[in-house]
Amino acid sequence: MDKEPKHATTSDLSRVLCDLLFACLPKEYATENPIFSANWCRADIKQHAAALYSVRHSKKHIEVFLACKETTGIKSEIENFLPVGVTIKSRPNPRKGNWAKSTPFSLYIETEEQAQSMGPLLQYLVSHRTNSSVTGESAKTEYWFQPSESEGEEIVAGIEGNRVSVLVNRYERDPENRKSCIRHYGAVCKVCEFDFAKAYGEIGEGYIHVHHLTGLATLKGKARKFDPVKDMIPVCPNCHEMLHQCDPPYTIDQLKEIIANAKADVQKSSHP
Repeated sequence: MDKEPKHATTSDLSRVLCDLLFACLPKEYATENPIFSANWCRADIKQHAAALYSVRHSKKHIEVFLACKETTGIKSEIENFLPVGVTIKSRPNPRKGNWAKSTPFSLYIETEEQAQSMGPLLQYLVSHRTNSSVTGESAKTEYWFQPSESEGEEIVAGIEGNRVSVLVNRYERDPENRKSCIRHYGAVCKVCEFDFAKAYGEIGEGYIHVHHLTGLATLKGKARKFDPVKDMIPVCPNCHEMLHQCDPPYTIDQLKEIIANAKADVQKSSHP
């Protein structure tokens, strides 16, 4: 009897991280599903006989092995696309064995935010693997918005969180909800009031993360309706990361208090 795929038996966190990573792969290049095995998950590039990455599951993280050619400078190029807190490492002996040689680098992903921020790197790797005309810089700009925060049109209380059979068990995020939330609150961080448009001008217009006040991973695959006004809130990437520094995440008011206390401590230390 065949062994059950590791993806189905690993921890909820590890499975969510794997699903979110696959959801970042640009749809014009993504196969319908990743490939599951007893030990690995693998994403292939559609219409190309080329793997993009392989995932090894652990309870508290996933290790992602990047399929690429080990050329001069590529490691530093990859580092330019990595989310905050993610570092790349080289295999000790990448030239030993065909599979090891084809995946010379790996990285650990430990949080949903890190997994959701892998779009630019995957776009870059696709261009590297297929020798397409997509450049590294355009990979960054084309993935300005994380796929989990894609835009929609109308205010609706969409169902999110289903683990669906086509795998995009990305803890489905209704694409309508992000725009609905931002339309109501505005593209300004509701913790620190940072406004990307004011700070960066035209390129920052409309950019913001959207934080789920109830984390999707806590639903454990059971869908429920999310109200984009009551259940979601716009936050900047920094505050979003800080909200998730504990499990369950800090509340908006708790993080505001943390920031206020930190500012007060700085003022005290600067005025003895």
